[in-house]
Amino acid sequence: MQRLERRSDGFCLSLDDGAILADRVISTIPIPKIEGLCGLPTSDNLQTITLLTLYFSFSGDRGFAESILYNFSYEGAWKRLTVYSDFYGRAGNREYFAVEVISTHINGIVADAEQDFRNHVTANRLFTGDLILEGHQFLENAYPIYRGRADLEALKAIKVLKDWGIESFGRHGGFNYQPTARVSTLEAEAALQRSDVRRQGHLEHLTWIMREG
Repeated sequence: MQRLERRSDGFCLSLDDGAILADRVISTIPIPKIEGLCGLPTSDNLQTITLLTLYFSFSGDRGFAESILYNFSYEGAWKRLTVYSDFYGRAGNREYFAVEVISTHINGIVADAEQDFRNHVTANRLFTGDLILEGHQFLENAYPIYRGRADLEALKAIKVLKDWGIESFGRHGGFNYQPTARVSTLEAEAALQRSDVRRQGHLEHLTWIMREG
């Protein structure tokens, strides 16, 4: 995406290979990104967390029965662990799970994050057996950081976007902490219902939804 222009008949989103015209734009991308596309001053003080997700497979005694664990201790950079094989079944008789790590706590270094996790679970007698790191993934703008008056700055930016004609909401677009996809879905449904866009049972406007990924 290159830029978003407001016209008398709607909006024009310029892409590398063309353009998209729409009467309505819903943005769920980070606020500074949509501000930049619109040519508005960017809210550079809105800081977010970058998450590093480690993907493990395991065979042995994991030491707990729950499918999701949270780390509220002072040790360990990881914060949440989800055992997906509990929901979808094992692969090759191995369990598999994802571990979410705050990237800045390990300086964005995957090897350090892996070793930190191994040290922490070993100290707590978890995952006794064959633990293999299968892969990893970084996610920028994962969660907002409510530092100082960031929440008020976000509200101000969202109002400026609204006055410009952009509906901005969600974890990124609304600078709103949302722990699960279900929470995000509920908020999106509520926001769309609040908008008066339905007449005689059909959508009146062509809508372009801008989202990450």
